[in-house]
Amino acid sequence: MLELRFSDSHRCAWGFLSTRGVGELWIDRTSDAGETWEGLLGKSRSRVFSAAGTTYTTGYADSPPIMVRVCGRDVFPGIARFISSIAETYTQTVCSDWF
Repeated sequence: MLELRFSDSHRCAWGFLSTRGVGELWIDRTSDAGETWEGLLGKSRSRVFSAAGTTYTTGYADSPPIMVRVCGRDVFPGIARFISSIAETYTQTVCSDWF
């Protein structure tokens, strides 16, 4: 589960990820409604292999005109990684709407 969470009183948003495997998440931030953005802010990785685990990004200011979204993906380590540190296999990245 990938969520963008928000604190109205602090005008701050952060990403939340709950996964049964290994996952990555981060915040993208824009000041032009998503035409361009600064990405991979607060990148975080969960490393829980057997039970549901959670991870959060750092909170980021979210006051107009600044908008943020959370993006994430599951990461599944391949068997070869345990033998020779070969790269991991990633699923498709998904992002929330801009908020």
